[in-house]
Amino acid sequence: MDKSTEHRLQRPNMKQVAAKAGVSTMTVSRVLRNPDQVSQATRVKVKYVAKSMGYVPNLQAGSLSSRKSHTVAMLIPSLDNSAFAQTVGGLSQKLEQAGYQLVLGYTQYSLMGEEKLIETMLGRQPDAMVLIGAHHKKQSIRSLKQAGIPVVELWGLPEEPIDAAVGFSNNESAKAMVHYLATKGYRQIVFLSSSAANDFRGELRYEGYQEAMREHNLTPLGLNVGGKNNNVASWHHGTDAYHLLKAITPQPDAVFCVSDMLAAATMAVFTRNGHRIPEDLAIAGHGDFEFSKIINPSLTTVNVHSFEMGVRAAEVILQRLELNGEDEPSTRGLIDLGFEVIIRESA
Repeated sequence: MDKSTEHRLQRPNMKQVAAKAGVSTMTVSRVLRNPDQVSQATRVKVKYVAKSMGYVPNLQAGSLSSRKSHTVAMLIPSLDNSAFAQTVGGLSQKLEQAGYQLVLGYTQYSLMGEEKLIETMLGRQPDAMVLIGAHHKKQSIRSLKQAGIPVVELWGLPEEPIDAAVGFSNNESAKAMVHYLATKGYRQIVFLSSSAANDFRGELRYEGYQEAMREHNLTPLGLNVGGKNNNVASWHHGTDAYHLLKAITPQPDAVFCVSDMLAAATMAVFTRNGHRIPEDLAIAGHGDFEFSKIINPSLTTVNVHSFEMGVRAAEVILQRLELNGEDEPSTRGLIDLGFEVIIRESA
């Protein structure tokens, strides 16, 4: 099966689920809507068949007079990341101008949580789906392809996008920051991230950091805040970062943080303990969050065009909806918006 055929997999209906499960469509409907009216054995059998086929019930069946819901569903991993908020703003603004409403879901960096939200959102029959990230469970990918709606992945450039992807290279953007720090004369450059298993963008940045360090004949060193908590780096990890960095011998002269949030938290604790930034320690981040230009000292970081990412995703979706699902080269595949190293006071 080639990719174009796979993308056009037909979404299974209730009748097909019933036939495969050996029950009536009424029984399938009861299992999904009134499970107490069906025996446990039948419930288990029908639910297993429905999931194996990738069936998603239409939660709005019979309630809509048109085929379009004029809604676009978007799943984001965090509400704390202001750069994600900028992407949401760009997407929402462009969609609202065209008469579409944005519906948000919060995954908390969980692929299982994302899978459940995808099923829930598809049950509401959105006209398109937007995801932040390029890593998903197999069932999620299958459900999205079967849905037959535009799907846009953001904040990365996956080798095989589900449909369309708008973003930048996390690997190359990290390499660019290390190149900058190295050319400024820094030699003991530490990469600071978290222990979160699902921070795939952070992993790509770490790989880019390592590659660039070796290109400059420098020894890479990666540290993770959070310990066993397995949480994505946040404001709460500044103290962890301070103790980790102070324990290194020889002391680093620069630290490259996986995000601006972790960079600002680290800077705050070092400043509180009497260290000068960047004289004692240069600190750089990634993402160019809204606060990064106004904190003191202002933060050197990587701008990834967060707002424009949302706008471009909306343009892809709107063009596809106007084409009624017909193929158009400019609305599929990868759209690389690039990035820019922003030099400020902290490094």
